Formats: sequence, C-alpha cells, structure tokens
Amino acid sequence: MIYLQLTGGLGNQMFQYAFAKALQYQTGEKIGINTYGFRFDNQRDYALSAFALSPDVLVLDEKTGKKQWKWTQIFIRLLFVLNKINGAGNFYKLTKRGLYFTYDIYNFYQYMIPEKKNKYVFGTFQSEKYFAHIRERILEDFRMKVPMRKELGDWVKQVSQCESVCVHIRRGDYVADAKNNQILNICSEQYYIRAMERIKQKINTPPVFYVFSNSPEDLDWIKENWNLGDENIIYVDINNRDYEELLLMSACKHFIIANSTFSWWAQFLGNYPGKTVIAPNRWFEGQQNASDIYSEQWELIEVE
Repeated sequence: MIYLQLTGGLGNQMFQYAFAKALQYQTGEKIGINTYGFRFDNQRDYALSAFALSPDVLVLDEKTGKKQWKWTQIFIRLLFVLNKINGAGNFYKLTKRGLYFTYDIYNFYQYMIPEKKNKYVFGTFQSEKYFAHIRERILEDFRMKVPMRKELGDWVKQVSQCESVCVHIRRGDYVADAKNNQILNICSEQYYIRAMERIKQKINTPPVFYVFSNSPEDLDWIKENWNLGDENIIYVDINNRDYEELLLMSACKHFIIANSTFSWWAQFLGNYPGKTVIAPNRWFEGQQNASDIYSEQWELIEVE
C-alpha cells in the first residue's frame, strides 16, 4: 500500500497525488489517501473527490487515517530534530526505506523503489519530472466525475471555439497574508501586460483573454486598479467551485500563469496541441532554486 498524506489546496494535492501515482505505476500497489490531517486545517479540505480517480485508489477510513497521521507527525518531528529531512542525499536514503518525505518543494530528486510492504508519501513534489512519463494516466484520473453544470458547459464550449488565453491572477492568500505577500505576490500588472502583448505577437488569430482570480472581489479589484486593456478581455465570475474553475481554465488554448500550483495544473491539463504557456521568470522571492517546477516549453517573462 502507498499511504498518501494530503495537505494544502487543490493544486498541492494534485502534485502529491501525481507523485504517488508515479510510485503506483512502478509498483502496482494500491494508493490509500489519508485525509485525516484536514481536521486541523481551517482553510483547506480534501479536494480530489470530484475527480475520477482510478479504482485502485481509496480513501482511508478515519481509524486507519488517524493512526497513519499520528505516526507521520512523530516521524517528521524526529527527522527535523536529526536534520535529515532536506537534501537530495537524505531524501534518497529515506526512499530506500519506503519513506518519501521532503519539504524541498520545487526540486526533483532521484528516489528508490524498495521491496517494502508499505510506502509513505508526505511532501510536495512540485515538478513534472516525477510524473511526466505517465501524463496520460494523470489526465485520465483528473477528469471530472460529477456532472457538469450547464452554465459551466457553455463556458467550456465558448473558450474552446476561440483563440482563448487563460490569464490567472493569484490574489487571495497571496496578498491577505503578510508573509505570502512578501514572498509570493510577485506577478505585477506589468508582468501581465507584457505577457499579453507577447501572446498577441505569437499567434495569428486575435486572442480572447479570460481573466481568472480567487474571488469576485479580487476580480473587481483588478478591474478597478489595473489597466489590462479593454479589447477582448473577459473576467470570469460564475461562482465556480475550485475544480470547476480548474476545468474551465484548462479548456483554454493558451496560458498566462501566476506562480501558483493552481494555474500550473490548468496549463498541464490543457491539451491544445499548439498551446503557448507564459510564466514569471521567478517563482517567488528568495534564494531557493525553483527551476524544476518549470517546463522547457514555457516562455518566461521577467518580473520586477
């Protein structure tokens, strides 16, 4: 069994699941999703239930989940005390024991597949290098299993029939939390203006820019405070659930993404053959290397 301890929002959970799916591809073992930790998170909850996950993936019952969660917390604290949780060498040694724990978010590390009865996954794994080789399986699992609302279906049809560009402007916790504002809120108005101009240069048909953000209030703020232009810009405010928003974003043909796992997954799920993806050349303020979260096919725009 591959025990997967989920944390964070939808984008983070998708990265964690994709890593576990890569392990499953190599071992043939079932995945047991542990949602117990969300009892202690007032802002996040299990977010993968709307997807058509494969039959060999199950959600652990409360008793099993509680037991695995407590064991995980004790082990992680021990690793921190021993200073064994970061670094490629330590990560590789842990995987020899069937333990996949890492807080080094954006770097790809080589790992082992030991002959252990159980394997434990708790970390971030934000690089497609872990699972690019099973892309089609990931896409299959991340299909919606719930019926699509008519309004959402109409929007999906609309963005599929034009030269649509998903423009994701991450606000919400990026600006409300002082620490996040300093570290993560790096995609300015000028970044989006330059990215939109670059899209116009790259494609022959006039693009239609669909602007997405965290909430109707965030969209109102953008319209009132930024000047992205008035031509062919549509602000998407249809009260989508998070997975519905992701589906609609991924239906676009091209992408201007923020430094956000949510828009990262929108572009990954996007299947338009000639898609252009534009991203900020820095993922966050600070010294940590984040190169492995980038795809070689992306075009990068400098952020101030």
